[in-house]
Amino acid sequence: MMKQSNDIKAGIIVKTRFIDKTLQKKDEKAFESYVDYLDRDEAVRKQHFNEFSLYNDYMDNPEKMGTLFTEQQDSLSKEQKQKIKELFKKAFDNDSIMWQTVISFDNRYLAKMGVYDPVTKTLDENKMRECTRAMMKTMLDQEDMSMSGLWSASIHYNTDNIHIHVATVEPNPTRKKRNINGKLRPQGTISPKTRQAMKSKVVNTILQADREMMDEIVRNKIIRGKNSVWSFEHPKLARRFVKLYRKLPADRRKWFYNMNAMKPFQNEIDDMTRVFVRIYYQKEFAKYQRLLVREQETFKEAYGENSKADDYAKNKMNDFYQRMGNAILKEMREYSKIIHSPAPQAWP
Repeated sequence: MMKQSNDIKAGIIVKTRFIDKTLQKKDEKAFESYVDYLDRDEAVRKQHFNEFSLYNDYMDNPEKMGTLFTEQQDSLSKEQKQKIKELFKKAFDNDSIMWQTVISFDNRYLAKMGVYDPVTKTLDENKMRECTRAMMKTMLDQEDMSMSGLWSASIHYNTDNIHIHVATVEPNPTRKKRNINGKLRPQGTISPKTRQAMKSKVVNTILQADREMMDEIVRNKIIRGKNSVWSFEHPKLARRFVKLYRKLPADRRKWFYNMNAMKPFQNEIDDMTRVFVRIYYQKEFAKYQRLLVREQETFKEAYGENSKADDYAKNKMNDFYQRMGNAILKEMREYSKIIHSPAPQAWP
């Protein structure tokens, strides 16, 4: 067993390559092997695993391979497997590209995220399938194959890393052609933008629970709370409200946090946000900050040290202040309409 270092270099790695059976005989054989692979029962597939070249680069321990699953099915019946085989064979006959995608996890990262128990070696396979389906939807959508692409996948276990392997084809190819040595061939390359989006989708799906909790705190508690509590209900907020309101430009259409006209006032708006949070939501905001720090660390582990994860918490806080700022400016617009109406109403 390969000894792992103490640091998690990259908790999640996503790689994609393609097979074009019209270019090389070995690719044709690999494509055919996968069709055969689909047609065998689990025991035989494991017994004859080394005969199938499709996964030999990645799958070191076929005895711990999971069952095949697809976009709709968690496992395939004999009839469903036969249908997949027929569609892959049709794709092969129609000169489709076959894309091989591998999602590789550092098991310690999965354990940290509560998806894997290293003691019992139990994996949350539902979460893994959810990650795969979200990732593949992103790939097919961004590569204009959402109506033409077909994929099947398998989770593979070993002592060092858990992998998910996905094979994708187009039974009726739609990919643009490229000229290779005077011949038109299907375009197999997946764009860097798509590959990055695929990994982001896996990471975000893993982090979904924390994201939902953070969104609950910001959107459904703090922001909603600001929209239901008038600044004039507390003297510290009231003083800041009036002081800022008197400085704003006359045109209320410019009273939005990120508009250029508001740039000179953003510090004062942010100060109102901080005061509001301290008065009404100090505990909730402290929890939000703890989740944010944890998420940034797990985000960094997912992408590796050379990622832009250090900007994540900063960007999330900027977004929070923007949301709160717009809630405050909305209150000011409503206040302005009331006091300038023909028959002024009493401000709550």
